[in-house]
Amino acid sequence: MPSLLRFVLAVVVLLTLLVPGYGRSTASTPTPDATAQVAGAVRKPVKPKRKARPRPAAADPAPNDPLWRDSWSLAKVRAPAAWRVTRGTADVVVAVLDTGIDRSHPDLRGAFVDGWDAVNEDADASDDHGHGTLVAGVIAARANNGIGGVGACSQCSLMPVKVIAGNGAGNAADIAEGITWAADHGARVINMSFVMSGHDDGVAGALAHARSKGVLIVAAAGNNGSADVTFPAGQPGVVSVTGTDAADVRYQWASYGTWVTLAAPGCSQSTQAGGGYADFCGTSSAAAFASGIAALARSAARDAAVDRIVAAISANAVRVGDFVASGRVDAAATATVLSVSCCGQPAPADNRPAHPEPHPDRL
Repeated sequence: MPSLLRFVLAVVVLLTLLVPGYGRSTASTPTPDATAQVAGAVRKPVKPKRKARPRPAAADPAPNDPLWRDSWSLAKVRAPAAWRVTRGTADVVVAVLDTGIDRSHPDLRGAFVDGWDAVNEDADASDDHGHGTLVAGVIAARANNGIGGVGACSQCSLMPVKVIAGNGAGNAADIAEGITWAADHGARVINMSFVMSGHDDGVAGALAHARSKGVLIVAAAGNNGSADVTFPAGQPGVVSVTGTDAADVRYQWASYGTWVTLAAPGCSQSTQAGGGYADFCGTSSAAAFASGIAALARSAARDAAVDRIVAAISANAVRVGDFVASGRVDAAATATVLSVSCCGQPAPADNRPAHPEPHPDRL
């Protein structure tokens, strides 16, 4: 045997022994479908006092909901100043892709449009886990009803889309179906408070479809406390969100990095399935909070393109450190800038600020 041929055969044998998978076809061993896991947890139950506060005057947007007085997260992003511009509109629909939502919760009544259950293939997107109801309350709990708390966009609509089962886990096929269904049925914002085990082409394709229809997509960065890029948060065109505390410090459990678009409060009081309330923590909660702010922004500038909305949120974020690309969301500055400057919107009413209020923490 010629020496060159013997050398080639020896190299092939060596590679076969030392390199996993070398020389073997992968056609018979497909990669398992990516799975998803919710990214949030209940820290403690909240028992609000049921005595309502006086309804505020038109110029004073502070709500009369009892839990408002303890809501550091909404105060931190200057939500009351944003509410002078808009409290949201019913035609801005936020699709909550999650475990479903408890439609009977008193603080969510009147918030819903039709939804879909991709897990069980029917229209009953009930919450048999609890996570989705918590996400929904952060986004759009009803304001000024004298009970519970208030969401960031309290007059926006909620679209329950169940893609996660009662055990808190989901699969890529259901998630792709849910994204497509939401985009095709009028969602303006999609919230995904879960992290998948890896990239999935079907989900990526569904996200691209949603983006092509003008949907703003928000996803939780994850609770691994690392800089590892997660999916779908790290997918191009998705607004990824990490969680910060009342001092604008990143929670230790919150994933981070220059790939993360925004920070938002990582703990908020919210609605529990069955009618109660709880302190809801995690990047699930932070993503929901950012989705509520995005819905406010879309309400302030209804004709604005997604890229314009995201740019406004990012440009007006408070700089908080190098663990996030843009900063922590500022609802007041974002809503005001968009209402005044974007896309042919009318000038604000007399009781609205003509320019963004200066923020002492913005660098």
